[in-house]
Amino acid sequence: MVRTARLARSGRIAIAQARPRLPRTLTSTARTLDPSQASTSNTPHASDQSTSQHTSKTLPSASMLLLLDSIPHIPQYGFTKQAYFASSSSSDPARSIRTIETLFPGPDSHFETQLFTAWSNLCDISVVHSMPIATLLQLVRDGQDPDTPAARPVRMTPLSPSESKTALHNVTTLLESRLQHFHSIRTHLLPALTSLSTLSPTTSSLHSAFPHQTLLPNLPTPLPLLTLTSAFVDQALTHPAAQAMTGWSDPDGPDWYAVRVRLGAAYTVAILHAASGSGGWDETRGVLWRVVRAREDGLVNAVEGVVRGGGEWVKWGGRGWLGVLRSLGL
Repeated sequence: MVRTARLARSGRIAIAQARPRLPRTLTSTARTLDPSQASTSNTPHASDQSTSQHTSKTLPSASMLLLLDSIPHIPQYGFTKQAYFASSSSSDPARSIRTIETLFPGPDSHFETQLFTAWSNLCDISVVHSMPIATLLQLVRDGQDPDTPAARPVRMTPLSPSESKTALHNVTTLLESRLQHFHSIRTHLLPALTSLSTLSPTTSSLHSAFPHQTLLPNLPTPLPLLTLTSAFVDQALTHPAAQAMTGWSDPDGPDWYAVRVRLGAAYTVAILHAASGSGGWDETRGVLWRVVRAREDGLVNAVEGVVRGGGEWVKWGGRGWLGVLRSLGL
């Protein structure tokens, strides 16, 4: 039975994949040498080999540097190209425009999505490692990996019911800390989520199934946001640094999936509530905790109650997201 439960747990990556380490997520060129791929030259001393493994580092690409430069200006300009123009040291506006159009061709929504994703990934790592964004930005600029591997806490026995309750509370607190980053830029969040959750005819592979030059509308899709939220929930539950803070350990059997469903739905709905602009931080925070704690009435009923009480959020599309959550079995 235990073996079956462990095999079931091993399949969770197909449901909520853990996000790659930050530089691999943000750019394909920023990564320090992996020890397993280090040079095996004829160095006579192991210490020399160890030194060679850690002195090499890969600097971020030009497009990644542009995004990193734009991130400090997000609070004022949102996830628009203006955030980059504000960071550009060039005195020639035309040159700045050419640079951004070369590195990020396509509609403005493509750049907005890339900037939002980069910012979100940085915030994820910032919360998991309790590291300021400014420090994290400098590490990535220098080609260093702030998300270095660490040993997972080892438990010989499963958590007791009281320990599990406390650990789940701590995990939810970690999600709340991450949610604060979304709330801090809430005036820019709705346009960013709109860009993220829209398939453009010029960038989507789905549109390529139609004849050339067929006029098609932008297609809404919930998958990018659900992927983003489930990835951080998985980090909050399984990352060694997070587990060291929360004391969480995945239970055997199907309970690990139920926990992810509940936390993922709560986190996603809370982000959408922040984007709606209806209410302040206390209300958005309350949405997160209310859905996490909704055991008696059921998860869908709890989410539906949040949607009905969302005011402006209902007008924006809260009911549509409720349908998405229902269709996914949440």
